[in-house]
Amino acid sequence: MPGRASATLFGLGADFPNQAIAISRVLRHAGRVAFEADPYHQARAAPTAYGTTYFFNPRMAPLLCSIRGSGPQTRIPGTVDANHVVHPCTDESKELYPTCVQSAPSRATLSS
Repeated sequence: MPGRASATLFGLGADFPNQAIAISRVLRHAGRVAFEADPYHQARAAPTAYGTTYFFNPRMAPLLCSIRGSGPQTRIPGTVDANHVVHPCTDESKELYPTCVQSAPSRATLSS
């Protein structure tokens, strides 16, 4: 997943010497978060940490989908129909949990 990565380590204190919890995130262009890991033990590899991947509409519109899973996701699990509508699908075997938002143009009109 291209972008700028950052990570922060937080020590666990005197009762747990030489141990830390890490928080990491990857930013896409325009500073939008592409992936944000849940806090994880420093010994775990950052690319496999469980977290949330964010997918945005191509024209920098609002959020399209967020996917909970291990490491950054490269695609939304499920299908896309001929009208480019995403039909997300949970994949329990891979622990992938999508949440998607579909918006439609407003047909409301104002009258005086």
